[in-house]
Amino acid sequence: MNDTEQVQNDDVITIDVLGAIKKHVITAIITLVVVAAAVAVYTFTRTPQYTATSELLATYRSSASTTSSTGNELNSGASYLNSQIQTYPQLVKTESVLQPVIDDLGLNTTVKTLAASVTASNPTDTMLVDISVVDNDPKVASGIANSVAESLKKQVTSTLYTDEGDKIVSPVNLSVVQQAYAPSSPSSPKVVMNLAIGLAAGILLGVAAAIVKDLMDTRIRQDSDATAIMDV
Repeated sequence: MNDTEQVQNDDVITIDVLGAIKKHVITAIITLVVVAAAVAVYTFTRTPQYTATSELLATYRSSASTTSSTGNELNSGASYLNSQIQTYPQLVKTESVLQPVIDDLGLNTTVKTLAASVTASNPTDTMLVDISVVDNDPKVASGIANSVAESLKKQVTSTLYTDEGDKIVSPVNLSVVQQAYAPSSPSSPKVVMNLAIGLAAGILLGVAAAIVKDLMDTRIRQDSDATAIMDV
């Protein structure tokens, strides 16, 4: 097949698609309206959710007294922090951290249910821990986020005791560097993005419906249909 024949075939495909849309434009429009309306109904019937985020900074608690030993301790401390901070996102969802939050705030929920609305992350190449809480009440979301941050801080920096009764002070210190505030706008649903997706999906599905209907329609409606069949 030469280049001329290839171009002609491509033109035929394009004309067929456009022809299908023209012949079944009502089907395409109905599909577009139905899809866009369904997405709009889904979007506007969702309960708005608000996300509040608090932030903590992890530092190594140095106990060295000389400059040289402090430098060595800081190097090992950085490695220790890197390994420990990666466990905090999972630690946040445990009973030891969330049960005190439920008790302090008097929440009528369980640890499992609360854990589903709480997420924690460690931004890349930082010693920060971000704690985010999603709730349909912005004030509740911020209150829980701040309480979880304090609970995690106590859990990580708490004093431990050995079997012999010796006191061990945690080498990690967590400080709240950013409190969570009640957000002014919901984080979901994203109305503009959802409506744009619904419109795009409606157009694509409308075109697809027109093409499928045209392929299934074997009746001759106009001169061009007969011409295409007889190739004359």
